[in-house]
Amino acid sequence: MDRSVKIALTRSLRQALQRKNTREAERILDRLKIEDPVSVETCGFEFEILLASQQWDRAQRFSEQALQRFPTSARVRFLAGKLAYRQKNYKAALQHFEESKRLYPHWRSNHWLARTLTQLGHLDAAEPILLDIAPNHPHCRSDLAWLYERKKDYDRALEQVTAYLKVYPNHERIKEQEARLRAHQMDTADVIGEVDMLSDLDQEIPEAILPQYIEGLLTTGKGKLARSFVQSKKDSLSERVLAQLAWICFRLHAHDMAFELFLLALTENFTNVKFLTSLEKTAALLGRTDELVDAYERYAPDQKNLYGRIKNLQRLIQSKG
Repeated sequence: MDRSVKIALTRSLRQALQRKNTREAERILDRLKIEDPVSVETCGFEFEILLASQQWDRAQRFSEQALQRFPTSARVRFLAGKLAYRQKNYKAALQHFEESKRLYPHWRSNHWLARTLTQLGHLDAAEPILLDIAPNHPHCRSDLAWLYERKKDYDRALEQVTAYLKVYPNHERIKEQEARLRAHQMDTADVIGEVDMLSDLDQEIPEAILPQYIEGLLTTGKGKLARSFVQSKKDSLSERVLAQLAWICFRLHAHDMAFELFLLALTENFTNVKFLTSLEKTAALLGRTDELVDAYERYAPDQKNLYGRIKNLQRLIQSKG
């Protein structure tokens, strides 16, 4: 193997991945696999390309093989953690990131470790990690903002959002979070009043404040208005917001709304066990498990994990028949 050729190929490959040009990266990888087919570095690049191109099934199979071949590679462990995180398997992701950090301490491992801890609800463990790395890596402030939002510490969350937007002023998701946080700081009556005013003026309502609006309606005894509003807007809302509304309705025992919203957000949550379990619980409470089975059956050919859930739901229907 000509070392200079390998160096040139790996440099080009990194550049292609930075540009998110996966086709170019795959072409270069084919050359690299000829020059250096069995190294951990080549394995890492192949794994990274599978993640970048969102080939999740292939990435899962590759992850299992790579971990067997290179169990002490911090990079392979890190990428396995990113895959598990994408699949919302946060416990597995945590193990991979902790091992990657042990093998080779790096701020990226710490960053993803903190993100995973946040998803698992270990907020006090995640906070000092993010506070340590955020000054030198300002994009991590978005994760701090989410952590503080989960803690319902909206003032500190807004501080992090403001600092983030100074560096990345055009980030739409963070702008939405800013609007959502400002809505959290408003009284329930003010949120309801603002949305009602925008509706009366036939102006666009920011999605970011809808969760607070629906929660406000439900907690002030205006469930009929909440149902009417959701019914009129549901087709235009993103699945992310639909899922947020579903969780609010589920928590506040508005199960009929929760069931419909969960179904509308299903295609973004096939691997989210908590989401599926709550959807199934809601269906059972409403006596609509048969409808849920029909929905699962439509998607099961592409989402194999649903077959086991279908069988369990069918047994539940039979036991109540």
